[in-house]
Amino acid sequence: MVLIRPEVIIVRFEKIVAPTISELFETKMQHLILSGELTIGEKLPSERILAEEMGISKSAVHLGMRNLERTGFVRIDPRQGAYVANWEKNGNLETLTALLKTNVLKLEPENIRSLILVRESLESDAMEVFAGKHTNADILQIRSYACEIRDGAKKNPPMSVSSMAELAFMFSHYIFLHSGNMFSSLILNSFKPFTLGLWEQWILSIGPDAAADYLDRTAIELRDGNAEAAIGIVHQYNSDLLEKMSQQ
Repeated sequence: MVLIRPEVIIVRFEKIVAPTISELFETKMQHLILSGELTIGEKLPSERILAEEMGISKSAVHLGMRNLERTGFVRIDPRQGAYVANWEKNGNLETLTALLKTNVLKLEPENIRSLILVRESLESDAMEVFAGKHTNADILQIRSYACEIRDGAKKNPPMSVSSMAELAFMFSHYIFLHSGNMFSSLILNSFKPFTLGLWEQWILSIGPDAAADYLDRTAIELRDGNAEAAIGIVHQYNSDLLEKMSQQ
């Protein structure tokens, strides 16, 4: 079943695609590195030995190691072998995406705060542009997400919190996408697992109606061209969220 909105398609039942052996190998290695079982600077066994010990083909290991190098987790020296890279220092956007997807590394409160502030900075820039170039259809679209959350809470059974969080993410993503900066939209996508988790916590804390009101008030300020006021609402939301997290 597919529900279609203007420029947005939500696939309720997506095709299930099993990960490849190489992808499973990459995930396992990422977990070992992020958990600290493999330490930065540690030399890794050869691809042949890794293949033998993990019971997979050498070609799967070879492809996985190249992807791990690209994503900043492994450093490969053609003459000396492969080492666990300093992913914190030399990582890239793909490193961040992998970091946010894994449940192995528990982010410290200060790191969570930093991620929230980075996202807020990007969102502020997107809202500045969106407030000055949106159409009536754009405003109707982002307000519809708030309406769906509010209506979903009244259904029997009510909409799941994870689905509400997805709608809240779509609200922000629409603004990013229609601000015209492709790269900020891609960065937001890399934050998606992290952002969904925060939205779920927030909705559980304040309730769906309050979450929907937050989105709707932001949309109205953007409709009226008041980017500064909309950004202020986002900042207050983030401040309240950080305060609640510090109390846990």
